[in-house]
Amino acid sequence: MTFPGSGNTWVRHIIETLTGYHTSSVYCDKFLQPVFKAECDDSFNWDKSIAVKTHMFSCWWKRAIVIIRHPLRAIMGDYQRLRTGRSHTGVVDPQQWNWDDWYGLSTRQCLRWTAQFQRIFGTATSPGCGNATEFKVFFYEDLKTASGELNPYFLEELLDWFGIPKDDSFFECALMNNKGSFARKLPSNHPATKILNDTETHRRMTEAGCLQAYDYLSSKFPHLKQPQQQQQQQTASSSAGSQAQQPLPGAQQQLIRQLPQPCSKQQLAWPKGACGAATSGCLAGSLVFPNVLAVVCASVDVHEAAGPAGPDQCKTMQLCTSCMISNA
Repeated sequence: MTFPGSGNTWVRHIIETLTGYHTSSVYCDKFLQPVFKAECDDSFNWDKSIAVKTHMFSCWWKRAIVIIRHPLRAIMGDYQRLRTGRSHTGVVDPQQWNWDDWYGLSTRQCLRWTAQFQRIFGTATSPGCGNATEFKVFFYEDLKTASGELNPYFLEELLDWFGIPKDDSFFECALMNNKGSFARKLPSNHPATKILNDTETHRRMTEAGCLQAYDYLSSKFPHLKQPQQQQQQQTASSSAGSQAQQPLPGAQQQLIRQLPQPCSKQQLAWPKGACGAATSGCLAGSLVFPNVLAVVCASVDVHEAAGPAGPDQCKTMQLCTSCMISNA
Protein backbone atom coordinates (compact mmCIF):
# COMPACT_ATOMS: atom_id res chain seq x y z
CA MET A 1 0.00 0.00 0.00
CA THR A 2 1.53 3.29 -1.08
CA PHE A 3 0.72 6.79 -2.18
CA PRO A 4 1.36 7.04 -5.95
CA GLY A 5 4.96 7.81 -6.81
CA SER A 6 6.35 6.02 -3.75
CA GLY A 7 8.05 3.03 -5.36
CA ASN A 8 5.24 0.48 -5.35
CA THR A 9 6.17 -0.96 -8.75
CA TRP A 10 9.85 -1.14 -7.84
CA VAL A 11 9.09 -2.92 -4.55
CA ARG A 12 6.96 -5.44 -6.46
CA HIS A 13 10.00 -6.21 -8.61
CA ILE A 14 12.07 -6.75 -5.46
CA ILE A 15 9.43 -9.03 -3.92
CA GLU A 16 9.11 -11.16 -7.05
CA THR A 17 12.87 -11.46 -7.51
CA LEU A 18 13.40 -12.24 -3.83
CA THR A 19 10.61 -14.78 -3.34
CA GLY A 20 10.04 -16.16 -6.83
CA TYR A 21 6.29 -15.66 -6.46
CA HIS A 22 3.99 -13.45 -8.50
CA THR A 23 2.59 -10.16 -7.26
CA SER A 24 -0.69 -8.76 -8.50
CA SER A 25 -2.60 -5.48 -8.53
CA VAL A 26 -6.10 -4.14 -8.02
CA TYR A 27 -5.69 -2.06 -11.20
CA CYS A 28 -4.85 -4.50 -14.02
CA ASP A 29 -2.41 -1.99 -15.49
CA LYS A 30 -1.80 -2.94 -19.15
CA PHE A 31 1.53 -1.08 -19.10
CA LEU A 32 2.79 -3.32 -16.30
CA GLN A 33 1.22 -6.60 -17.43
CA PRO A 34 4.08 -7.61 -19.79
CA VAL A 35 6.50 -7.60 -16.83
CA PHE A 36 4.25 -8.63 -13.96
CA LYS A 37 2.59 -11.79 -15.22
CA ALA A 38 -0.10 -11.78 -12.50
CA GLU A 39 -0.89 -8.06 -12.88
CA CYS A 40 -4.44 -8.89 -13.94
CA ASP A 41 -4.93 -11.89 -11.63
CA ASP A 42 -8.69 -12.26 -11.38
CA SER A 43 -8.70 -15.09 -8.84
CA PHE A 44 -10.75 -14.80 -5.67
CA ASN A 45 -8.88 -12.54 -3.22
CA TRP A 46 -5.85 -12.61 -5.55
CA ASP A 47 -4.92 -15.96 -3.99
CA LYS A 48 -2.44 -16.77 -6.75
CA SER A 49 -0.18 -13.88 -5.73
CA ILE A 50 2.03 -13.26 -2.72
CA ALA A 51 1.23 -9.53 -2.61
CA VAL A 52 -1.24 -7.14 -4.25
CA LYS A 53 -0.45 -3.58 -5.29
CA THR A 54 -2.85 -0.87 -4.17
CA HIS A 55 -2.97 2.86 -3.59
CA MET A 56 -6.27 2.47 -1.71
CA PHE A 57 -5.75 3.42 1.92
CA SER A 58 -8.26 1.23 3.70
CA CYS A 59 -8.40 -0.45 7.08
CA TRP A 60 -10.18 -3.49 5.74
CA TRP A 61 -6.84 -4.94 4.62
CA LYS A 62 -5.91 -7.59 7.20
CA ARG A 63 -2.18 -7.36 6.49
CA ALA A 64 -0.36 -4.75 4.45
CA ILE A 65 3.13 -3.61 3.59
CA VAL A 66 3.18 0.19 3.59
CA ILE A 67 5.89 2.16 1.81
CA ILE A 68 6.09 5.78 2.97
CA ARG A 69 8.09 8.14 0.78
CA HIS A 70 8.74 11.79 1.55
CA PRO A 71 5.65 13.50 0.11
CA LEU A 72 7.59 16.05 -1.92
CA ARG A 73 9.49 13.35 -3.81
CA ALA A 74 6.43 11.10 -4.12
CA ILE A 75 4.32 13.92 -5.55
CA MET A 76 7.15 14.92 -7.89
CA GLY A 77 7.14 11.41 -9.36
CA ASP A 78 3.37 11.14 -9.58
CA TYR A 79 3.12 14.54 -11.28
CA GLN A 80 5.31 13.22 -14.10
CA ARG A 81 3.07 10.16 -14.41
CA LEU A 82 -0.15 12.14 -14.48
CA ARG A 83 1.15 14.64 -17.03
CA THR A 84 2.57 11.99 -19.40
CA GLY A 85 -0.54 9.90 -19.96
CA ARG A 86 0.02 7.82 -16.79
CA SER A 87 3.36 6.55 -18.06
CA HIS A 88 5.50 4.83 -15.43
CA THR A 89 8.71 6.16 -16.99
CA GLY A 90 7.62 9.30 -18.83
CA VAL A 91 8.94 12.80 -18.16
CA VAL A 92 7.15 16.07 -18.92
CA ASP A 93 8.63 17.90 -21.90
CA PRO A 94 10.85 20.63 -20.38
CA GLN A 95 9.55 23.09 -22.96
CA GLN A 96 6.01 22.52 -21.71
CA TRP A 97 6.77 22.74 -17.99
CA ASN A 98 4.21 24.93 -16.22
CA TRP A 99 4.96 26.06 -12.68
CA ASP A 100 1.39 27.18 -12.03
CA ASP A 101 0.13 23.74 -13.00
CA TRP A 102 2.71 22.14 -10.72
CA TYR A 103 1.76 24.36 -7.79
CA GLY A 104 -1.95 23.61 -8.20
CA LEU A 105 -1.67 19.84 -8.62
CA SER A 106 1.06 19.35 -6.03
CA THR A 107 -0.93 21.25 -3.41
CA ARG A 108 -4.01 19.09 -4.02
CA GLN A 109 -1.88 15.94 -3.89
CA CYS A 110 -0.28 17.12 -0.66
CA LEU A 111 -3.73 17.48 0.92
CA ARG A 112 -4.62 13.99 -0.34
CA TRP A 113 -1.34 12.54 1.01
CA THR A 114 -2.05 14.01 4.44
CA ALA A 115 -5.66 12.84 4.57
CA GLN A 116 -4.90 9.27 3.51
CA PHE A 117 -2.10 8.66 5.98
CA GLN A 118 -3.91 10.37 8.84
CA ARG A 119 -7.02 8.28 8.23
CA ILE A 120 -4.96 5.11 8.67
CA PHE A 121 -2.33 6.09 11.22
CA GLY A 122 -3.93 9.07 12.92
CA THR A 123 -2.21 12.15 14.31
CA ALA A 124 -0.50 13.09 17.55
CA THR A 125 -3.93 13.87 19.05
CA SER A 126 -6.30 11.38 17.39
CA PRO A 127 -5.94 7.67 16.52
CA GLY A 128 -6.41 6.32 13.02
CA CYS A 129 -8.45 3.34 11.92
CA GLY A 130 -5.47 1.04 11.35
CA ASN A 131 -5.08 -0.35 14.86
CA ALA A 132 -6.67 -3.68 13.89
CA THR A 133 -4.55 -4.11 10.76
CA GLU A 134 -1.13 -5.72 10.79
CA PHE A 135 0.99 -3.16 8.96
CA LYS A 136 4.64 -3.50 8.03
CA VAL A 137 5.88 0.03 7.47
CA PHE A 138 8.99 0.90 5.48
CA PHE A 139 10.31 4.34 4.59
CA TYR A 140 11.33 4.51 0.96
CA GLU A 141 14.45 6.49 1.79
CA ASP A 142 15.70 3.59 3.96
CA LEU A 143 15.46 0.94 1.23
CA LYS A 144 18.83 1.86 -0.26
CA THR A 145 22.18 2.33 1.39
CA ALA A 146 24.15 5.57 1.38
CA SER A 147 25.99 4.31 -1.70
CA GLY A 148 22.72 3.70 -3.56
CA GLU A 149 22.71 -0.09 -3.28
CA LEU A 150 19.70 -2.10 -2.13
CA ASN A 151 19.62 -2.40 1.65
CA PRO A 152 20.02 -6.12 2.51
CA TYR A 153 18.10 -5.61 5.74
CA PHE A 154 15.05 -4.73 3.63
CA LEU A 155 15.20 -8.17 2.01
CA GLU A 156 15.54 -9.86 5.40
CA GLU A 157 12.54 -7.96 6.75
CA LEU A 158 10.45 -8.93 3.71
CA LEU A 159 11.32 -12.61 4.09
CA ASP A 160 10.40 -12.47 7.76
CA TRP A 161 7.10 -10.78 6.91
CA PHE A 162 6.22 -13.43 4.32
CA GLY A 163 7.47 -16.28 6.50
CA ILE A 164 9.95 -17.50 3.88
CA PRO A 165 13.27 -18.97 5.08
CA LYS A 166 16.27 -17.21 3.62
CA ASP A 167 17.58 -20.49 2.22
CA ASP A 168 14.36 -20.82 0.20
CA SER A 169 14.67 -17.34 -1.30
CA PHE A 170 16.65 -15.77 -4.13
CA PHE A 171 18.48 -13.36 -1.83
CA GLU A 172 21.59 -12.84 -3.95
CA CYS A 173 19.54 -12.46 -7.12
CA ALA A 174 17.45 -9.75 -5.47
CA LEU A 175 20.55 -7.90 -4.29
CA MET A 176 22.13 -7.91 -7.73
CA ASN A 177 19.03 -7.45 -9.89
CA ASN A 178 17.26 -4.67 -8.03
CA LYS A 179 16.71 -1.97 -10.66
CA GLY A 180 13.41 -3.05 -12.16
CA SER A 181 12.02 -1.97 -15.51
CA PHE A 182 10.17 1.23 -14.66
CA ALA A 183 12.66 3.69 -13.19
CA ARG A 184 11.94 7.29 -14.18
CA LYS A 185 15.08 9.23 -15.10
CA LEU A 186 14.86 13.00 -14.86
CA PRO A 187 17.41 14.91 -16.97
CA SER A 188 19.74 17.06 -14.89
CA ASN A 189 18.64 20.25 -16.69
CA HIS A 190 14.90 19.58 -16.33
CA PRO A 191 12.90 22.37 -14.58
CA ALA A 192 11.54 19.78 -12.13
CA THR A 193 15.01 19.38 -10.62
CA LYS A 194 14.51 22.80 -9.01
CA ILE A 195 11.46 21.66 -7.04
CA LEU A 196 13.37 20.40 -4.01
CA ASN A 197 14.74 23.90 -3.36
CA ASP A 198 11.70 25.85 -4.52
CA THR A 199 10.47 28.04 -1.67
CA GLU A 200 6.93 28.39 -3.05
CA THR A 201 6.54 24.61 -3.23
CA HIS A 202 7.69 24.24 0.37
CA ARG A 203 5.38 27.02 1.52
CA ARG A 204 2.34 25.46 -0.13
CA MET A 205 3.12 21.94 1.12
CA THR A 206 3.69 23.22 4.64
CA GLU A 207 0.27 24.90 4.58
CA ALA A 208 -1.32 21.74 3.17
CA GLY A 209 0.18 19.72 6.04
CA CYS A 210 1.91 16.82 4.31
CA LEU A 211 5.43 17.77 5.42
CA GLN A 212 4.35 17.85 9.07
CA ALA A 213 2.41 14.60 8.62
CA TYR A 214 5.54 12.94 7.24
CA ASP A 215 7.56 14.12 10.24
CA TYR A 216 4.94 12.60 12.57
CA LEU A 217 5.03 9.24 10.76
CA SER A 218 8.82 9.29 10.70
CA SER A 219 8.83 9.56 14.49
CA LYS A 220 5.98 7.06 14.97
CA PHE A 221 7.49 4.08 13.13
CA PRO A 222 10.99 2.60 13.39
CA HIS A 223 13.34 3.11 10.48
CA LEU A 224 15.12 0.27 8.73
CA LYS A 225 18.67 -0.09 9.96
CA GLN A 226 21.49 0.57 7.53
CA PRO A 227 24.53 -1.62 6.89
CA GLN A 228 27.70 -0.28 8.44
CA GLN A 229 29.89 1.25 5.80
CA GLN A 230 33.19 -0.57 6.15
CA GLN A 231 36.30 0.41 4.26
CA GLN A 232 38.64 -2.20 2.93
CA GLN A 233 41.92 -1.97 4.78
CA GLN A 234 45.22 -2.62 3.09
CA THR A 235 48.64 -3.14 4.62
CA ALA A 236 52.07 -2.81 3.09
CA SER A 237 53.27 -5.95 4.81
CA SER A 238 53.77 -8.76 2.35
CA SER A 239 53.27 -11.31 5.11
CA ALA A 240 49.96 -9.89 6.30
CA GLY A 241 48.65 -8.98 2.83
CA SER A 242 45.42 -7.06 2.50
CA GLN A 243 42.48 -7.50 4.82
CA ALA A 244 39.23 -8.43 3.10
CA GLN A 245 36.16 -6.30 3.69
CA GLN A 246 33.65 -7.97 5.98
CA PRO A 247 30.51 -9.02 4.05
CA LEU A 248 27.30 -7.18 4.80
CA PRO A 249 24.66 -9.15 6.73
CA GLY A 250 22.94 -11.45 4.27
CA ALA A 251 24.93 -10.22 1.29
CA GLN A 252 26.88 -12.43 -1.07
CA GLN A 253 30.60 -12.84 -0.58
CA GLN A 254 33.05 -10.86 -2.67
CA LEU A 255 32.90 -11.95 -6.29
CA ILE A 256 36.39 -12.55 -7.58
CA ARG A 257 35.90 -13.80 -11.12
CA GLN A 258 33.25 -14.50 -13.69
CA LEU A 259 32.30 -17.98 -14.78
CA PRO A 260 33.72 -18.47 -18.31
CA GLN A 261 30.51 -20.00 -19.63
CA PRO A 262 26.94 -19.21 -18.57
CA CYS A 263 25.48 -21.80 -16.26
CA SER A 264 22.50 -22.45 -18.51
CA LYS A 265 23.71 -25.95 -19.38
CA GLN A 266 23.25 -27.10 -15.81
CA GLN A 267 19.92 -28.90 -15.43
CA LEU A 268 17.53 -28.11 -12.59
CA ALA A 269 15.14 -30.82 -11.56
CA TRP A 270 11.87 -28.93 -11.28
CA PRO A 271 8.60 -30.84 -11.50
CA LYS A 272 6.53 -30.60 -14.62
CA GLY A 273 3.20 -28.91 -14.11
CA ALA A 274 0.58 -26.55 -15.47
CA CYS A 275 3.06 -23.68 -15.68
CA GLY A 276 5.59 -25.45 -17.86
CA ALA A 277 8.18 -28.18 -17.91
CA ALA A 278 11.42 -28.34 -15.99
CA THR A 279 13.83 -25.70 -17.24
CA SER A 280 17.58 -25.40 -17.35
CA GLY A 281 19.44 -22.52 -15.79
CA CYS A 282 21.57 -21.33 -12.94
CA LEU A 283 19.49 -20.94 -9.81
CA ALA A 284 21.30 -18.72 -7.34
CA GLY A 285 23.11 -20.72 -4.68
CA SER A 286 21.85 -24.11 -5.90
CA LEU A 287 24.77 -25.31 -8.00
CA VAL A 288 27.96 -26.77 -6.59
CA PHE A 289 31.33 -26.46 -8.32
CA PRO A 290 34.68 -27.82 -7.06
CA ASN A 291 36.51 -25.37 -4.78
CA VAL A 292 33.71 -22.84 -5.07
CA LEU A 293 31.77 -21.62 -2.05
CA ALA A 294 28.97 -19.71 -3.74
CA VAL A 295 27.24 -19.27 -7.09
CA VAL A 296 25.26 -16.07 -7.41
CA CYS A 297 23.17 -14.58 -10.12
CA ALA A 298 24.59 -11.86 -12.39
CA SER A 299 21.61 -11.45 -14.72
CA VAL A 300 18.21 -13.02 -14.56
CA ASP A 301 15.56 -14.41 -16.84
CA VAL A 302 12.07 -15.27 -15.68
CA HIS A 303 10.42 -18.60 -16.36
CA GLU A 304 7.48 -20.36 -14.81
CA ALA A 305 7.28 -23.79 -13.23
CA ALA A 306 5.00 -25.65 -10.90
CA GLY A 307 5.26 -24.30 -7.39
CA PRO A 308 5.98 -26.34 -4.27
CA ALA A 309 2.28 -26.69 -3.54
CA GLY A 310 1.63 -28.39 -6.86
CA PRO A 311 0.74 -27.38 -10.41
CA ASP A 312 -2.17 -25.21 -9.29
CA GLN A 313 0.16 -22.81 -7.49
CA CYS A 314 2.58 -21.34 -9.98
CA LYS A 315 5.97 -20.09 -8.94
CA THR A 316 8.08 -17.71 -10.96
CA MET A 317 11.54 -19.18 -11.46
CA GLN A 318 14.34 -16.66 -11.45
CA LEU A 319 16.88 -18.28 -13.77
CA CYS A 320 20.32 -16.79 -14.17
CA THR A 321 21.44 -16.19 -17.72
CA SER A 322 24.94 -15.50 -16.46
CA CYS A 323 26.62 -16.28 -13.16
CA MET A 324 29.31 -15.09 -10.85
CA ILE A 325 31.21 -17.42 -8.54
CA SER A 326 33.19 -16.91 -5.36
CA ASN A 327 35.84 -19.05 -3.77
CA ALA A 328 36.90 -16.42 -1.25
